[in-house]
Amino acid sequence: MFTRASTTLKDTTLRSVIFGKKDFPVVAGPGGQMILAEQVDKTAFDTYEQVLKVMGQLSRMLYCDAGIIREVIMSPAFGTADNVAVSAKITELDAKYNNLKRAPSTYPQSKDGRPMQSYVITPSQGTAPFIGQYVSSPSDLTYMFLTGAVLQSKFSFFQPTDVVLIFKGSSTLKNFKHDIYSQFTPADLSKMMPPGTAMSTGAGKNNIVPASFIKPLLKSWELLKQSLIKFNPTRLFITGQSLGAAYASVFTFIMAEIRAASFPSIQSIHAITFGSPTVVSDGARNTFNAHLDSGVVTLDRVTSYGIYSRLPDIIPFIPAAFSHPGFQPLRTEIYPEFKTGRAYVLETVRKVYQKGGLFGIGSEKGAYEVATKSHMPNKIVIGAKNKIIQAFPHGEYFDITYLGIFRLFGMKNPGLKASDGAYYTFVADLFEDGIKFQYVPSAESVVAEEPTETTAALPGAPPASGGRRVTRKKNHKHSRTRTNRR
Repeated sequence: MFTRASTTLKDTTLRSVIFGKKDFPVVAGPGGQMILAEQVDKTAFDTYEQVLKVMGQLSRMLYCDAGIIREVIMSPAFGTADNVAVSAKITELDAKYNNLKRAPSTYPQSKDGRPMQSYVITPSQGTAPFIGQYVSSPSDLTYMFLTGAVLQSKFSFFQPTDVVLIFKGSSTLKNFKHDIYSQFTPADLSKMMPPGTAMSTGAGKNNIVPASFIKPLLKSWELLKQSLIKFNPTRLFITGQSLGAAYASVFTFIMAEIRAASFPSIQSIHAITFGSPTVVSDGARNTFNAHLDSGVVTLDRVTSYGIYSRLPDIIPFIPAAFSHPGFQPLRTEIYPEFKTGRAYVLETVRKVYQKGGLFGIGSEKGAYEVATKSHMPNKIVIGAKNKIIQAFPHGEYFDITYLGIFRLFGMKNPGLKASDGAYYTFVADLFEDGIKFQYVPSAESVVAEEPTETTAALPGAPPASGGRRVTRKKNHKHSRTRTNRR
């Protein structure tokens, strides 16, 4: 019979909030198999899945221009569990306003023809109900704050004091430079914290993260801070896909460290990421995980695989030698879902929590390996159904496709270095009747995140190349492999 070191599994995902508990006792079932002592009802689990789907909608939506985002939010499909309808609405609006994506702006307040007309479409008087704020910086960091009141009108789980922060993923050449340079820019987070802040939990530890994922956040820190103060959330949700997921993970890490001192009104932080690259060293992972165990932070890290090809999303395996925050089965464990019940494939997670069955039959790294065996995984694996993207499942999450997200010639983000030599950040307030925007002078300069010779030698930093190999077993069901556990 399987022997377990702990009789309780700790859940540090959003499930712990929705289900109202984070510790799930494990007992021996009738046949000697290990099962959860208590299960949750279908309504509660459906609520969890719908929150993940809504975050998937927002992560995809942010690849659109601000005017299109507003129309999607106002559509009946947004906020429901029908992601196919949301994806179809985005496709419809992308086609409808395709020409405006390249049309120079004639609106007052524009800079050198930006934003392109599709970012506004309908100007607002600023008196209609407020939806959120969309920001695009000169260095191509794009993010949006969405109010809880808008979400509550669609889905009762959310509260008016909630705020969702969404980061856009890679869609321009500048974005892809960040992706490439992330492998070569290890840096200690404690030395790169926002001005006036310091690490509270991991001080004195080597908290190595890719600097190329931090620098764009730091360049926009003042605007991010001002928005957080303005919205003053009680619960802060943070999400994004791909590069946006990397930003969401790092920003969650920073906020977890400074929340108590800098934003005391924020009672909890909930990160839901899709296809995130790796962002932490072993030491940084343990520091992040301490926040998960505190109950203040939750993490749901969603990854995808092709249901026909059985190929996993490759982006969560890079940059090499870094890891993911949160807990997950170890690469050395064989069939962890079936032997320990620490499920990570969504269909299996659903069975564990609703039916109870667990199916029976470096010092920092060592500390993690001990801790992860008593935790439910933060990783959630879902299948990509679209046959077009089976070789690259990164292109679909929860029936939302990420096809057509790239900004081609003439399709520019609105943040820019203008002809007067100054840098400007585009800030758009979204209202139910339209958009009201301004250009805010930015002190940042747009500098590529080039590799450096000094950061690679930091104590505890992953090697600049090599690291962990990605291997796959052929003809094996994805949920049963020993590999692909990033």
